[in-house]
Amino acid sequence: LLMHAEHLEAVFGVGPHTISVPRIKRADDIDPSTFANGIDDEIFAKLKDILVSEFEIDDGAITPDATLFDDLELDSIDSIDLIQKMKEFMPEGTKIDPAIFKSVKTVQDVVEALVPYMG
Repeated sequence: LLMHAEHLEAVFGVGPHTISVPRIKRADDIDPSTFANGIDDEIFAKLKDILVSEFEIDDGAITPDATLFDDLELDSIDSIDLIQKMKEFMPEGTKIDPAIFKSVKTVQDVVEALVPYMG
């Protein structure tokens, strides 16, 4: 392990603590809801795709902690459009309670609010 750390430092100028490896696939034995900051990867990916393609938001700006109105510069109409676009991933006939979305502030809040509707 030490040799690996030294190699990273020599070749790339970074230590092992600065490298983040994204998940390739979901860990089947892990429930994100058991973690205080857990997030559903599938819903997050769909939400991120919509934010990039429909709202022209930079991919790098979309993180679970990003605020909808300040960081992503969405307005209240945009947030309604976002939820409408997410409905295509929900079972047909799904009715969404709009009151749930009055308190969302971050991307993670949106994901958590959508979990019960995604079927």
